[in-house]
Amino acid sequence: MKKGFSLIEMIVVIGIISIVGSISLVTYNTLRYVGDARHAAYVFVDALKEAQNKAKIMEYDTAWGVKVNTADAVVFSGASYSGRETSRDKVYIIPKDLIISGPTEIVFAKFTGLPNTSGTTTFSNAFSTSTAYVWSSGVIGY
Repeated sequence: MKKGFSLIEMIVVIGIISIVGSISLVTYNTLRYVGDARHAAYVFVDALKEAQNKAKIMEYDTAWGVKVNTADAVVFSGASYSGRETSRDKVYIIPKDLIISGPTEIVFAKFTGLPNTSGTTTFSNAFSTSTAYVWSSGVIGY
């Protein structure tokens, strides 16, 4: 009597492993994309709070703001992103391929930390949507 596996047994095992692997890969990618929108909102809120705190303590005696782009959120000093002092920039990386809507540039007044605009910024993809908000009173959250 021969010991070992038959060709049919090997094909069945390889087929089962392939099916389980495919399901795992699809599930992983879905969960990753769901987390991308949430992560971007969390990063944006952290950047907003940092800018607001720097404005309140009047670091460099200037206003501070945040500009969110498709792949990052930049904390900057100055009255606007285009007129900022680039050497003071702090860049936070956010996941790419998200659709961003709502205010994308918010500047906080020095000393008071009040924003120049308020609203909800939404980060979304095909799998999920997450939001971050700034109220005119200076409250920041998600």
